[in-house]
Amino acid sequence: MRLDIRVRILIAPALASLLWSCSDDPGAPADTTPPATVNTLVAVAPEWDRITLVWTAPGDDGWTGTAARYDIRYSQSPLTEAVWPSATQAEGAPPPKPGGSRDTFVVTGLSPTSYYYFALKTADAAGNWSAKSNIASAATTAKPDNVPPAAERFDFEMRMVIPVISKPMRSDSELPHYRLNPGPMRRILGAV
Repeated sequence: MRLDIRVRILIAPALASLLWSCSDDPGAPADTTPPATVNTLVAVAPEWDRITLVWTAPGDDGWTGTAARYDIRYSQSPLTEAVWPSATQAEGAPPPKPGGSRDTFVVTGLSPTSYYYFALKTADAAGNWSAKSNIASAATTAKPDNVPPAAERFDFEMRMVIPVISKPMRSDSELPHYRLNPGPMRRILGAV
């Protein structure tokens, strides 16, 4: 039993040391390399209340790896560094894809027929932020008119003469003759 306890005492610290060495090493240099700055941001496919953004995803360190998150913002003023803090932060930004992949995001809740500017920053797991991306811009379209047109109504009067043939009583000596009686017919058509 004593030998069993000694083995446990010797193996437990070695095992713990091995496990800790597989995780973040406190003696390793800190991650100070930010993700690369996105310079491919474009705004495409504008609709009346949304615009789609497309860009190449940066990595965790420059263009290598996968970054941790995006901060996507928009404004109706050009997104200079002074405007960035007050710009609207887009909700629901996607998690970044591996560096070099195509990333997309649809910004919703925009006003019709309005011009917008967009930019983003990227963070890695260590909290390093990239510089602000290039600025993309686009205008939303007019809101579609979803009200159906009023039903067209055609009112007209139609008169027709329908001959009514009547044969008067006659004697055998009279020549046959017929009399036409006009009978007006009125018809009004409603909505078609």
